[in-house]
Amino acid sequence: MSKIMNMSKAAIAALGMTTCITAAAVADMPEKPNGFPNRPVTLLIGWGAGGGVDQVARQLAVQFEKITGQPLVVINKPGGRGTVVLADFMNAASDGYTLMGGSDDLVGQYAAKGINENPFKDWTPIIIPQVTFTQIYRRAEETKFTDWDSFVAYAKANPGNVRLTNSGPAGGAERIMATKLAEVFDIKINQTQFDKASERYGSLLGGHVDVMMEQPGDVNQYIEGGQFVPILSLLNERPDTFADTQSIKDIGANVRPFLKWRAFWAKGDVPDERKKYLEAAFKAAWETEEFQKFNRSKYMHIVKSYYGIDEAVELMEGDLVTFRETLKAMGLLK
Repeated sequence: MSKIMNMSKAAIAALGMTTCITAAAVADMPEKPNGFPNRPVTLLIGWGAGGGVDQVARQLAVQFEKITGQPLVVINKPGGRGTVVLADFMNAASDGYTLMGGSDDLVGQYAAKGINENPFKDWTPIIIPQVTFTQIYRRAEETKFTDWDSFVAYAKANPGNVRLTNSGPAGGAERIMATKLAEVFDIKINQTQFDKASERYGSLLGGHVDVMMEQPGDVNQYIEGGQFVPILSLLNERPDTFADTQSIKDIGANVRPFLKWRAFWAKGDVPDERKKYLEAAFKAAWETEEFQKFNRSKYMHIVKSYYGIDEAVELMEGDLVTFRETLKAMGLLK
């Protein structure tokens, strides 16, 4: 009985602490501009349920409602590498009640002239709540190779037979990094693209591909479950969390390690005071302990993982320059 009472007291204390944190976040919020928002805000996601963008959207939605008093309604419209949703987003009223969630792929597609809208001029990035890096994974039971060096040896011994899956379009960061690695090590890699995460993961688990490019937070359950093993971290230095996995510096590759990020956008012509309120609301939601716990569980604490409007624009501007330079060097952009 006493144990139950103690547990209840601990739970009540934890609940009280969470309530205090949320109340403090609400107290720090600016006044609503002319009552905005006074009804639910819609967040359109260009990817399917369960993917990385969807997961972070739903986690932030819980905190957003606590902060603003209005629900953040997440609607999935997958397809076209996150671009099918653009028509609905661009046709929505410029009142701040319709937002869009996506990733760095949209900057890559703009650089490759796959979409017409400039992600930081035609739209305003309200928040980047997650920034991470990419790894290359093998199946735990893989016998043909165990690490990056033996993977390269296998690829050289079996030219044209190595299969890699990723989510990247021709101009996407993952596609670019895989292509550059193949060039540096003089190997041929056949890349297969899957929009749905379940298809990518299933193709590796089933042995239909040899390796997969993905972000650690999206496959943490497979890493911790011993099903996927990283053979390369696409960072210049090894992060402590993956100290046994080689980095780009370790393998001597002169390849730019693109960081992967997720963002929520408002249309560019939404009134500034509404965009600033949304920025403050999402920042307060991001800072809650509940969301930070979620981000840590997804390895999103390893690199800087919060960008407000100004910093997000700066990051996207830099990425656009790099995408264009890389695509031109690869002959994919004139």
